[in-house]
Amino acid sequence: LIALYLMLVKSKFAFIPLVLIPFFGLSNILIVSILLIFYSLNKKEFSWLFVLVIYLILVIVYFGIYGIQDLIGFSVLENSLTSNFISDFNALHGFSMFTIILFIFGFLYLWEEKYKSICLYSSILFLLLISFSNINFISYLVFFVSVLAALGIVKIFRIKWNSKLIRNLTFSLILIGVVFSFTTYFNGFYNQEPTKDLFDSLTFLNKETNNGDVIFSHYSIGHLITSITKRKNMMDSNFIYAPDVNKRFQDSNELFSTGEIDRALEIIEEYDIDYILLTKKIKEELWEEEDEGLQFLLLYSKSFKKIYNQNDIEIWRII
Repeated sequence: LIALYLMLVKSKFAFIPLVLIPFFGLSNILIVSILLIFYSLNKKEFSWLFVLVIYLILVIVYFGIYGIQDLIGFSVLENSLTSNFISDFNALHGFSMFTIILFIFGFLYLWEEKYKSICLYSSILFLLLISFSNINFISYLVFFVSVLAALGIVKIFRIKWNSKLIRNLTFSLILIGVVFSFTTYFNGFYNQEPTKDLFDSLTFLNKETNNGDVIFSHYSIGHLITSITKRKNMMDSNFIYAPDVNKRFQDSNELFSTGEIDRALEIIEEYDIDYILLTKKIKEELWEEEDEGLQFLLLYSKSFKKIYNQNDIEIWRII
């Protein structure tokens, strides 16, 4: 946003935030590069495309360090756009229904000038499509939707209403809906992980484990494990930096699903896993029955010992 603002006011200082983009990951380089191309074509200001050369050099350096082969074909389906696009349904990503209504009004307002805003249309379409691959990319789309939603308010006031009362009631209803949606979103955001119970269990692990220990759980809480326990996790959601990411992801899934103790111990030994953490949410998402897969092994194998069991959170130590 800072870069875009500085570019719009013709400031050369926009170069500074633009060259900082690579520090936020490869996906952000891709998105900003495409948006930068759209902007340059629309404004006929091609000097900004020099930044793409810097991006290319940094990407080559990155792949020279981390490699590229293991990332090809890797994909994890999570937080699909269809289930999270509407934030009114307790999703932490997406837009309120009323914001989308205002967005439509804003689009109609711009469409009065037909193709004059083709750059904006292209940017929105691109961001919408790329959000299907990762719902986190919707943070870029939010800016464009917000601009059009604001224009939607202008459109509502400029429509020739037969009754000012109906116009005011319509606007008031949409405004109340936006506030309601924000409240719903805030409640969901406030209750997201780590919950107090999960935080307590991770604090327990921090006190009871050694510095070199590895803790296995679902990758979605891998960052929490590392940040709170100060211990290693087998895998987290930042896949792009994981060594042997395809094999690691497959082995993680297999460890959750296997009912064969020999195979489970083989994976545990390969990744030097010392502890296993399971939450109620993880168990509900992975298994239909209590004695399926890894749960069965934990209950009936002497290779595991339960050391923590509070508030539907279990921690098992590998013996």
